[in-house]
Amino acid sequence: MKVDFLIIGAGFTGATLAERLASAGKRVLVVDRRDHIGGNAYDEYDPHGVLVHRYGPHIFHTNSKKVWNYLSQFTEWRPYYHRVRAVVEGKEIPLPFSLASLRALFSPRLADKLEEKLIAHYGYGARVPILGLREAEDPDLRFLADYVYRNVFEGYTLKQCGLRPEELSPTVTARVPVLVSYDTRYFQDTYQAMPKEGYTALFRRMLAHSNIKVLLGADWREVEGEVRFDRLVFTGPIDEFFGYLHGPLPYRSLSFGMEFFGEPWVQEVGQVNYPNEHPYTRSTEFKHLTGQDYLPHTTLAYEYPRITTWTRLWPEPLSFLRRSSATEKFCAVIVTYNRKDLLRECLTAVLSQTRPPDHVLVVDNASTDGTPEMLKAEFPQVEVLRLPENQGGAGGFHEGMKRAYEMGFEWWWIMDDDAFPEKDALVLLSRYSSQAEDLVPLQRNVGGSLYGVGYWKGKYVSVWGNLGNSTR
Repeated sequence: MKVDFLIIGAGFTGATLAERLASAGKRVLVVDRRDHIGGNAYDEYDPHGVLVHRYGPHIFHTNSKKVWNYLSQFTEWRPYYHRVRAVVEGKEIPLPFSLASLRALFSPRLADKLEEKLIAHYGYGARVPILGLREAEDPDLRFLADYVYRNVFEGYTLKQCGLRPEELSPTVTARVPVLVSYDTRYFQDTYQAMPKEGYTALFRRMLAHSNIKVLLGADWREVEGEVRFDRLVFTGPIDEFFGYLHGPLPYRSLSFGMEFFGEPWVQEVGQVNYPNEHPYTRSTEFKHLTGQDYLPHTTLAYEYPRITTWTRLWPEPLSFLRRSSATEKFCAVIVTYNRKDLLRECLTAVLSQTRPPDHVLVVDNASTDGTPEMLKAEFPQVEVLRLPENQGGAGGFHEGMKRAYEMGFEWWWIMDDDAFPEKDALVLLSRYSSQAEDLVPLQRNVGGSLYGVGYWKGKYVSVWGNLGNSTR
C-alpha cells in the first residue's frame, strides 16, 4: 500500500490534518491503536441511552471564527455554556471563583468590601491568576487570595497532579483565574457549543473523504514497516515516538467510574469539582452537555486522578484507562493509650488533610489520663472504640481494623497516636491505591532521617517523596 501521508492518531489533530490533506488531493492513511476514532473526545451511548464521553467531558469553545466555520461543515451545534461548581466548606460555589462565589461564601458586609477592592485594584471583568492575586499588597486581598488558594486551588492540584499550584507552570494555573465579574460561565470564548449528534459523528464525517483510509486497533510501528509513505505525522506522546530514549515522561491521566441513577437529574450543573473531599476530583452529568433532558434517568462520571508514568517507580507507557466502578473510601484507625496530648496533635493533623478520610476511628486502650473526656469535648466527630483493658498495639489495631472492615471501608489508614501526617499525605497515598495492596509512607525519624517502603506488584520498592507521616 502506498500513501502520501501516514497519520498516527485519529483525534482532533490527526482527523483535521487528514481531511485537509485529502481535500488537497493527497492520499492519507490514519492509524490508531484504539478501536475507535475521535481520540480522547470519543463519545458513545451507554446501555441506558445516555451519550457519555469515555475519556471525560470535552466542551467545545473557541474564539476563532475560522475554526468554528471549519468544524461547522461536519456538525450542527447545540448552544451550551458550561457551568462548574466547586464544593467549598460544604457549599457549591461557581467556578472559576468570581464575585458570585464571593457572595456565596462570605457575609454581605465582607463580600461588599472585597468586591470593592477587587474592582478598584484590577477593574471589573479582569481575569486574575491566583498566584498573582497572592502578591497583592492589600491585606484584605491577600486574605482572599490565601482563602481561595487553600480551598479551591491547592487541594485540587494536589489531587490531580501531586503538585502544589506554585510548582506548576503559570500557564496552567492561569487557565482557571479569579474573575472580577458575575459571569458564572466556565469559559468566556465567543463560540461555545456541543456537536448536536456528538463528537464521534463529527469525526466520522471528517474522515469520510474518499482519499482517507482508517486503520484502527493497530500499532503504528508495525504499520510503518508495511506501508509505503512520503511523510509521517505523529500525534501521540512525544517520548513514545523517540522510543523512550530518555525514559518515559510523567503523564497526568484519569480513570473513570460511571454511575447510573434512576432519576432525571442529580446535579444542577454539568460539572462539580471536589477540591478537598473524596478521592475523585470531579463529577460530570452528561445530560447537561448533550441536551438529553427527555430521558427519565441519568449517568454521572466520577474522575480519579492517576499518574500513568513515574520514572522513579513504574516506568510504563501512557495508557488511557477505561471506566471503573470502584469507589474508594478511607478510614483512619488510630490506636492510643494514655497520650492524650500526642493524640490531640495526631487527630488535628488527620482532620486537616486536603483530602480528609471518610471516617476516623480512635481505639482507646483503656486510657486513664482523661483521653475519653478530651475526645468527647474536642473531637465529637470522631468515633471512639474504648477497650475494657489495654490490649497493646497489636490488639488495638486488630479491633480497629475489624471495625473498619465491618463498616465496609476498602482502605484503612492505620497509625499510632504519635504520628503526624503532612496535610497532603492521604491524597498522595491514595494516588497509588490502584497499584498497591499495602502502602507505607515515607517517614521522618526523630533524628531527621527518612525511611519508607511500598508494596507494588508482589514486591517491596522504595517510595521517595513527601507521602506520609512525619513521626517524632
